[in-house]
Amino acid sequence: MKKETIISIEKANAYFKTGNIKNAREIYRQLIIKDKFYNFLYFNMKKIDGFSIRNIKKLNIAVLTNCQGGPIKGLIKKHLPQTTFQTIKPVHLIPKNSYEDVFKELVNSDLIIAQPLSESFGELSFINISKFFRKKLITIPNIYFEGFNPELFYFKNIDGSTNREFIIDYHDIFVLYGYLKKKSIDEVHSWFYNKEFIEKKFFKDIYQDSLNRLENKEEMTTLSISDTIAKTMNKSFNTMNHPSNPIIDELSKRILCYIGYEGKFDGAKSRLLANIQVPSYAYVCNYLNITFIEDYTVDDKKYSKKEMIGKYYKFYDSIDSGTLEFNFNRSVKNFKEVLDEIR
Repeated sequence: MKKETIISIEKANAYFKTGNIKNAREIYRQLIIKDKFYNFLYFNMKKIDGFSIRNIKKLNIAVLTNCQGGPIKGLIKKHLPQTTFQTIKPVHLIPKNSYEDVFKELVNSDLIIAQPLSESFGELSFINISKFFRKKLITIPNIYFEGFNPELFYFKNIDGSTNREFIIDYHDIFVLYGYLKKKSIDEVHSWFYNKEFIEKKFFKDIYQDSLNRLENKEEMTTLSISDTIAKTMNKSFNTMNHPSNPIIDELSKRILCYIGYEGKFDGAKSRLLANIQVPSYAYVCNYLNITFIEDYTVDDKKYSKKEMIGKYYKFYDSIDSGTLEFNFNRSVKNFKEVLDEIR
């Protein structure tokens, strides 16, 4: 395959994944006309030409996503004021006995914006809805990226359910390690400021691995966002699953572009998904050249890192050792070797 052809295909695929289907369609068609060998591109062509929205100004939209869908709905409404939305909860809050009712709402919508859901979601799974609703379905990635806060994890009960008794849902593997090893709050606090706490190469591997996993997931979605994350020069996530404004703005813009909106895009004015903001460690800020911020934000209230470590320690005092060890072993992942070196 000629180099210029490869470049054309890559360019068309980039247009397609960022919502610019007009340009993507034209490049695909020119290649297919030029040589039938390129018929494998019909896969994306079928996605484009199979998608059919007649009147974008007055849509009834079903959004089947996690909490990331809320601000996306707000931005679509801002640009298409006559849009209405089906009353569907974030997917992690939908009871299993309501899946059939939600499926009916998908049937009654003009457009479905969905994150690919596993088969455990029954009628709402990606496999099922893509079979029934191809002509009105846009799939978007679940934007989960650990690059800015690789230390975060969800604290689980022994039965696997998430423990939500702490002030925030997110826990810090370094703080839990410090607690288990009976380190003082002051010592654990000092790790936060150590610009070389984790070796650069080791961190870069973690960062790239997280980006690669998101890119792999995007292979099954209509639109992508990992390219924007890779190019963003400041911290673009409040937590690993709460992207900040630049990411939500760009994905919303791509959705609007995909369905045919040609007006000017105006991003969100208020901070999105920002009720909880977790600061990055100094080593992350140092290696990524991003601004270092010490404070946590929880529902508009600020907590210093030291205050939050104290709250974690007090919470862990109330938890049995078996549950603490269970959480450490399931969440330590790539950090085990690094933490073993801390005495």
